[in-house]
Parts: sequence; structure tokens; C-alpha cells
Amino acid sequence: MKKNAKRPTKKALSNLPAGLYWMAIIWVLGLIIPCRIWAQNRVAIEQAWSTPIVAARNLAVSCNMTCMLIFPAAIQSADRGAVYVLATRVAGAENVLKVKAGRSGFAPSSLTVITKDGQVYAFNVSYKSDPLIWYWILGTKRKTNNCQKMCA
Repeated sequence: MKKNAKRPTKKALSNLPAGLYWMAIIWVLGLIIPCRIWAQNRVAIEQAWSTPIVAARNLAVSCNMTCMLIFPAAIQSADRGAVYVLATRVAGAENVLKVKAGRSGFAPSSLTVITKDGQVYAFNVSYKSDPLIWYWILGTKRKTNNCQKMCA
């Protein structure tokens, strides 16, 4: 670029007719703002789709039968939604959780278990006097018999 070449100055822009000047500003803003909003929404949408969803399993429990949940890894924590859902770890087995109803006819609750391998297991717990499934093997693909529930 030559030293004597003139660069456009702020004064040159102000020499434009008023209507054209404001139209140019609105046009530029009209392009920049929607593109920025679209880019931010795209990132939020990509993050939402990449977040794994934990599907809750329906778990029926009773006062007279203990339900056994067997996980593929040791249990790190277990959170029961209500006090009448009784959940205790089995001594000597870090990956087994016993679940039972503390009272009959309770309102549905939840149970969330996190294992040491970072997996989250969610359950919708409801009362049933005679549950069909009382032995769950979670995280396996092998076939089980009628008294067991296979969950992948």
C-alpha cells in the first residue's frame, strides 16, 4: 500500500446520506446478531444431544419379599427418595443392594444408585404386594430365568 493512499475515515462514513448510513448499520447488526444467537443455540443443542439420558426402570417392592439388585461394579452411593424404601448393601458383596418396602401401599418414590465405574442407575419404586421380579442383574447381556430381570 502506498504511503500517500488515503484510507477511509470515520468522517467519510458520516458523509453518507442519513438514511443510507442507518440502513447500513441496521443491515450489519441484522447479520451479526442472528448469526451469534444461532451459534450459541447450536452449541447448546449439541451439548443437550450429547448428554446421555438415564432411563428409569420400574421396580416393584413389597414388605414380605426382598428385591436384590446386582450391579456390574461396586456401589459408590445409593439414594432412596423416601424413608419407607429400605435399601442396604449386602455385607461382603460391594455390588449387591437389597431393597424392600418399609410399609405397605406407599406412594411411588425413586432410587438412584451410582457405581464406582461411574454408571448411574435410576429406579421408579412402587409398592406391590406380590412383585413378579425380585432379582435383577444389571449391566449384563446374558439370558436369565423367569425370576430375574435382564437390564442392559
